[in-house]
Amino acid sequence: MFLFIGGGELYVWGTNENGCLGIGSTDVAHSPERVEGPFLRHSVSEVSCGWKHTAAISGGNVYTWGWGGSHGTFSVEGHSSGGQLGQGSDVDYIEPTIVNFHRHMKALQLSCGFNHTGAILEYS
Repeated sequence: MFLFIGGGELYVWGTNENGCLGIGSTDVAHSPERVEGPFLRHSVSEVSCGWKHTAAISGGNVYTWGWGGSHGTFSVEGHSSGGQLGQGSDVDYIEPTIVNFHRHMKALQLSCGFNHTGAILEYS
C-alpha cells in the first residue's frame, strides 16, 4: 500500500516482497514508513505500482525498485520474467534507484503493469 502526500512525501506499508516498498529491506512494514533515499532531495510527483515492483518520478527522473525478475520467481511462456525496473539486469532493488535515460530527458508520467513499466518522457 502506498500513501502519496501532497508535499511530495511517499509513505508505504505492507508485505514488502522483493523490496517492493523501497525502504531498504524486505521486512514487512506494519505501519506507514517514509520512503527516503533520493526523495529527501526532491519530492515525489508521481508513483505507480506493478505486481512486485514500483516506479516513481522525482525531480524529473524515474526511480524504480522491487522485483527485477530474479530467482525464477515467475516464468510462464509468453510472459517476461525481468526488465521491468529498467536497470539492465534482473536484480531486485530494495531502495529507489534512478533509471538512466539520456541526460536531457525529463519524465512526465509513468505507469507500471504486471511485469513492465512505461514512461512518457520529454526531451529538454
